[in-house]
Amino acid sequence: MCAADLTMAWRYFRQMYLQEKKFIIDNILNTTCSSPTSTDLVNAGHFAHFNNSLAALSQHGLGYFLNSAGTGPSTDTTTIINNITNGFNGFNDNTCEEYAKLWVEQLAPCHYSEDSLRFVSLPRLVQVCKEGTDADHPFGASS
Repeated sequence: MCAADLTMAWRYFRQMYLQEKKFIIDNILNTTCSSPTSTDLVNAGHFAHFNNSLAALSQHGLGYFLNSAGTGPSTDTTTIINNITNGFNGFNDNTCEEYAKLWVEQLAPCHYSEDSLRFVSLPRLVQVCKEGTDADHPFGASS
């Protein structure tokens, strides 16, 4: 191997070593200092200096990337895709509902009755927005 290859091999090995060392230290800290947990700290508005990637995923609502035991990444791609799709759909639902509320506010000068706006126009506006939403347009129809 040439000097450049040896340097890159060393960097690769060093990074794997440091990553494994951090993982071991984090596990020791999490088992020895079990209270408060990193999740408790994050929920209280603090920053967890000794956090691991698995806990960070769970703390930020991305736990569906973990296996059922929460001990590592999931290998079940069908479940991951379904969870991502459900999250995307939930995001789209919220976005479209907010757009529809904005549109109803913009229709206020037209003096529509409260019932017709709430029970007729609002659901239809939400549906129009949802039909304009896809992976390329995640914020739905806005005009």
